[in-house]
Amino acid sequence: MQTRSKTFIGFSTTLLVGTALAILGGSAPASAHAPEVSESCGGIAVELTSYAATPDEPTPNKLTVIIDDEQVAAERFGTSFTESFAFEDPTVSHEYTVAVDAEGTAYDRKFEGETEACPRAVPADATAAVSVTEPTCDEPGRLILGDVVNATWSTPTLAAGPGEYSVIATANEGHTFADGETTVSFTGVLLGALAPTNENCAVPVPTKPEPVVTSTSADAIDCTMAEVTTTTTTVSTGWNLDTATSTWVAAEPVTTVADAKRAATPVECPVAAAQPAQADDIEASPVAETLPETGSDAGWVVLIAGGLVLVGVQLMLMQRTRRVARENQS
Repeated sequence: MQTRSKTFIGFSTTLLVGTALAILGGSAPASAHAPEVSESCGGIAVELTSYAATPDEPTPNKLTVIIDDEQVAAERFGTSFTESFAFEDPTVSHEYTVAVDAEGTAYDRKFEGETEACPRAVPADATAAVSVTEPTCDEPGRLILGDVVNATWSTPTLAAGPGEYSVIATANEGHTFADGETTVSFTGVLLGALAPTNENCAVPVPTKPEPVVTSTSADAIDCTMAEVTTTTTTVSTGWNLDTATSTWVAAEPVTTVADAKRAATPVECPVAAAQPAQADDIEASPVAETLPETGSDAGWVVLIAGGLVLVGVQLMLMQRTRRVARENQS
């Protein structure tokens, strides 16, 4: 009897310890269930740990994820599950539901929420640039505003030298420059025009032009003296060098007057030209030889004058002949 009692007591103790271990072993994992759902504007993350599973039932738990009324996951899992679910468009808000159906019903969980939209990314596609021209002998350095893309220019503080300039480019709404800023400033120095003494500003002196000379002539006929006086007026305009512009400018004109005399022609003085002829030379110098060959009215005047001279000469000869005859008779 004593042996049986010890055996029964040992068996009972073993049974109690085994039952306690079984109870503790089955309840420990369940008490450590740790479901966690985190959200951001870009998506949600699900992390489930310490869930119950057995060799006969390795995935007794079920997870369902719904985003914006659309089921995106329906997974069975064992002791743990970890996964992230990104939103297609993070720039808008999203509603989500995460349901955990664990072994039994004691550890079922449901998570619901709505995320905030992520800020929209601003494109860094605004550009702006300036350039400066070099000064010349005639022009100062100038500020050149280049073409801008998705931006606008302010009014420069200075556009032409000499002096310092400043100008700002501002990106259009919804755009930035490459550095992420919405404005960019440009400053610098503009030079003035080169001094006249600069070796690059020496202006070559052009060749001096020839003087401009104009002449006019006028005849004065004196039939008493049977001569013609020709007066020639000459105006000469020279050139003076303008050293400021290295150009030749017209000088004050210089006027000269010169007279020249010559004998009058029969056309110019018909009677006066015929008077020096002597009666003895009439036959040797026919009037016809002194007549001008012209078809104008002046030619007829000369012919008539010549005829009158011949008649006068003949009368003189006739009187002389008669006087000689009377002297011979006496």
